Amino acid sequence: TPVQWRVPRGGTLRNLRVRHNTTAGNGNAIVYTIRVNSVASLLAVSLASTTVDGSNLVNTVVVAAGDLLDVEVTKAADVAASPIDVVADLEFI
Repeated sequence: TPVQWRVPRGGTLRNLRVRHNTTAGNGNAIVYTIRVNSVASLLAVSLASTTVDGSNLVNTVVVAAGDLLDVEVTKAADVAASPIDVVADLEFI
């Protein structure tokens, strides 16, 4: 079950940034996607497991008060060892 948090007011999500503080693996992509009410949005970052920083500064997502947000992490191919100390942040305006 994903850890979700409820949006306290309506607004817009933008500028998703993801950081692998400790990279690992073979360089295959890991995708971090913001989900709204368990549905994937366009606000996502694809980042090689061996890359430190990635961002999506283009897409935005409108949310309503009470919506539930979570981050889905997917790997299309095996990355061997996963990065650790992963941090994601975004703007809520």
